[in-house]
Amino acid sequence: MVSPRLTTTPPECNCSRICEEILGLGTPERLTYREAFIRYAKIDPLEQSSAADHDLHLDLLLTQKVEPHLGQDRPTILYDYPASQSPWPASARGSFRR
Repeated sequence: MVSPRLTTTPPECNCSRICEEILGLGTPERLTYREAFIRYAKIDPLEQSSAADHDLHLDLLLTQKVEPHLGQDRPTILYDYPASQSPWPASARGSFRR
């Protein structure tokens, strides 16, 4: 049975608690989409680009430059994706903030 605490907190907190309490993986690293890009791809993904395929470039950079660094020593929660890159429907955006 899942602890009632897991159902009363914002979803990203649930991910942290699942990593820590259920899976025993320790405290996950939390990075915003922007922080991860600046750290690992050396660009600010929120800077406007005139390129028509800007989102495609961001997706490529995420998979090639950012993702290989995530979850190396502990789980990583990547959050605050820009709307054009968000895996969540528009109705859910913003509801996952701390």
